[in-house]
Amino acid sequence: MHAEFHLWGGRTFSADEGFRQICSYPSTGNKCGVGGFAFGSGYLFDIGAGVSAGLDWAYLPTSWGTIRLSDTITMNIDSSYIPVMAQARYSLGSFFIGAGSGYAFIAERPRIFGSSIPDVSSPPGIYAAMLELGYVIAADENVSFFGSVKTYGLYPSGSPTYIFVPSIGFFLRL
Repeated sequence: MHAEFHLWGGRTFSADEGFRQICSYPSTGNKCGVGGFAFGSGYLFDIGAGVSAGLDWAYLPTSWGTIRLSDTITMNIDSSYIPVMAQARYSLGSFFIGAGSGYAFIAERPRIFGSSIPDVSSPPGIYAAMLELGYVIAADENVSFFGSVKTYGLYPSGSPTYIFVPSIGFFLRL
């Protein structure tokens, strides 16, 4: 039985259409956007028959910037998630599919300036799930490079947030 460490980086694309619309509203002077540079790593153990299982984590920025609520009130947003999850992966030749489930810590810091309204607070974390499809290119027997598309589902008490992450990375067989 062997283990492998993987490290990846990519760009997040959030399906948060409401925040995207606020950022694009021209008369407010908003300077904000969605997405950003994401990265993560994990450690998987080979179980056999093309199946691996282990732990995975990621840093997923979703939205950032300053939203002008009025002439005197602004809100700064810096929102990201850090999912930590158990993951299973099935490999068939150079292709793989992975799925994970776990907990996402919320690193969200909305701050309101110019108002007596208190800052908004977020829950410490939420349930998270992940699905990944990828392709591996072996460099040698211990190092492989991969490209994948990950889809994260984050499930707070309200409607879910979906984050898409095209990524590239490498596996290091230990």
